[in-house]
Amino acid sequence: MKNPILVFFLLIFFSTNSYSQYEAIGARSSAMGDASVPFTDVWSVFNNPSALGFTDKIQLGASYKNNFLMSELSQYSMAFSIPVKKVGVFGVGVDRFGYSQFAHNKFGLSYSRKFGKIFSLGAQMNLHWLHIGDIYGDKVTASGSISFLIKPMKNWVIGGNVYNITATPISFDNRDRINTIFRLGTSYTIAEKLLISVEGEASLQYDPAFKAGIEYKPIQLLSIRAGLHTWPMSPTFGFGINYKKVLFDFAGKWHPVLGFSPIASLSYSFGK
Repeated sequence: MKNPILVFFLLIFFSTNSYSQYEAIGARSSAMGDASVPFTDVWSVFNNPSALGFTDKIQLGASYKNNFLMSELSQYSMAFSIPVKKVGVFGVGVDRFGYSQFAHNKFGLSYSRKFGKIFSLGAQMNLHWLHIGDIYGDKVTASGSISFLIKPMKNWVIGGNVYNITATPISFDNRDRINTIFRLGTSYTIAEKLLISVEGEASLQYDPAFKAGIEYKPIQLLSIRAGLHTWPMSPTFGFGINYKKVLFDFAGKWHPVLGFSPIASLSYSFGK
């Protein structure tokens, strides 16, 4: 630990603010300002479970985020989804933030089902395990979320998600709660090369936020992305390489005070 005092204050910052807004998981969404609620990919396990209803392949993904280039603030995520014919799509997500003395671990189980050709619903249950070693010990609690996705046109998607609809407390004295977050967003694809995504976020405890991103595919193999997140005002960028069934994504975020955070993710789709 190079600077224990700085790490201590950053951990306090994260312990009080990590539940204040929603940050997308997966480098593609991160590169597009976290405007992730309309996206249909394996990271929908975290970002909008209802979108899994439009998937028809088994998917597996892993992601790593190094917040502000400090190993103690690293985040590791894994996602898995499997469609079951005539039943729906099940998803599993595992996420860990922190290090041995301070960590927030989350395990999520989601279910999504498509109704007709344009609409799907999803629900998720999350188990949260907060560990603060040598001070408080461990706190375990659960939360839930609901979501929807609509495709009114071939190139147009609308999605929404309510995170922590159960208003679950997270602090050891039950005074602080995981923030209940409402997200509504849309994306539109132009000529199969340019995708525009926007998202609005509101919560019970904090000011609204706006997120927007663009994705350009000069060739089928490569995607170039950029975005903006308004709370705080943070630019984002990244790229993706799609080779057959393997997708590698990289993203970077710039916090106006704390600096740069790189994110990398890898996913694979099984079957033909």
